[in-house]
Amino acid sequence: MSSKVPRVDLTTLLYETEGRVARITLDRPERGNGIVPRMPVELAACVERALEHADDGQDIVWDNPDRHARYEVTPTKTYQQNDGRYCREYTSSAIVNGREQTVYGTACRQPDGSWELQS
Repeated sequence: MSSKVPRVDLTTLLYETEGRVARITLDRPERGNGIVPRMPVELAACVERALEHADDGQDIVWDNPDRHARYEVTPTKTYQQNDGRYCREYTSSAIVNGREQTVYGTACRQPDGSWELQS
């Protein structure tokens, strides 16, 4: 897959990789890592970066240690559709206040390089 994902300067999040794990961390400790309007844009950019570059089976983890919350996405299968678009099946789980929820879905890369959830 060739990369067309636009780069977004991260000012509220950190995106780091170590081995097969990509970690996204809220980076506003002076404000209690609270959500601000820019954060969803940066989070979407991080997810698109991970969908574009993570290997199948590689965990992408982001967490807010101040709020005891964790979110994880793992691409599980990559394939190319008949129209040439690349798609990725994934598993995501969120843990907030000790409660876990798991979701399975598919995202496909659009002609502009963005990823669109299919299910």
